[in-house]
Amino acid sequence: MARELNEKQTKFLEVLFEEAGGDAVTAKKIAGYSNNTTTTSIVESLKDEIFDANKRNTNGCRTDT
Repeated sequence: MARELNEKQTKFLEVLFEEAGGDAVTAKKIAGYSNNTTTTSIVESLKDEIFDANKRNTNGCRTDT
């Protein structure tokens, strides 16, 4: 069962792999987090969702060829 995310968490996940190009610091800024919020704390709190989003974005494609 998926947990409910707040507005900033949702925005962070929406922009992380496209608009931010995988850059968590950029995604943090776009999502509207304050400079006092550490990127590490955001990523840690969303690690399962980031993992799932990464799987969807790579479509199981190998990137080591």
